[in-house]
Amino acid sequence: MDKASGLLNKHYRVEVVFLFLGGDHSITYASIKALRRVSNDDFGLIYFDAHPDPYFQYGGDKYSHTCTVRRLVEEGLIGGDEVIEIGIRAPTKEQVEFAKKTGIKMISTPEIRLNPYIKPSFTKAYMSIDLDVPDSAFASGVGNPESGG
Repeated sequence: MDKASGLLNKHYRVEVVFLFLGGDHSITYASIKALRRVSNDDFGLIYFDAHPDPYFQYGGDKYSHTCTVRRLVEEGLIGGDEVIEIGIRAPTKEQVEFAKKTGIKMISTPEIRLNPYIKPSFTKAYMSIDLDVPDSAFASGVGNPESGG
């Protein structure tokens, strides 16, 4: 058992809300993996990001922040139909195809403006927020800014 899972195992209780802060979306992978190890809870993933992050690898790293969603789905930590990505505005053709194949729901910024109500199929959720989801005019210090948030 890794250190994160050990700490969660020691402190995990169903009625507690956990907050994981830091870095980039690679913390999402580690946090969900640890939560899955210590709980029997079913939960989905609500993923606020300008980028959908399903690359197979990035710079030779399969666990890069750009691969988070793909690793979670391929390793069975989250089902594709349990992932809702909100604010997506820079997907590639391959990323859209991966989402369709695995059941990931991508909601673009214009779509969320037209219909801000989302009804997930799950009752509990892990929420991950990338600071590039707002317009880059409001969050200019991010590593991969995208306008139109």
